[in-house]
Amino acid sequence: MDWQATCCTCCLRGDRPFPSSTKAGIPFSRINPWHARKFAEATGKLAKTDQVDAVMLARMGALLEPRTSDICNEQQSALQELAAARRNLIRDGTALLNRQQNLQLSLLKRLTRYRLRQIADMKV
Repeated sequence: MDWQATCCTCCLRGDRPFPSSTKAGIPFSRINPWHARKFAEATGKLAKTDQVDAVMLARMGALLEPRTSDICNEQQSALQELAAARRNLIRDGTALLNRQQNLQLSLLKRLTRYRLRQIADMKV
């Protein structure tokens, strides 16, 4: 298995691998960036460049053999994206409610109420 391709694919993008790699059927592993950084530090590589990261991820994959992740289909990706958007809306709504208590200007109060109504409509 080509660990350099599989590990780099997931770490550079975060939660999801690059679309081109999933279409090509390249297996990938989700690697916690903090774990990857600690692995690099443990091996004495403190430089932070793409080339060094790629080599370290390849070495980490070869030594630790992380399990490969399943590739999400389009529906699963869409559901994940919707769930993330919903979480963000809830977070934004909570922040607006907290901020609303301290607003003095009527314009800002009106805009905040409008935005809260928009968020409430999206939750339905």
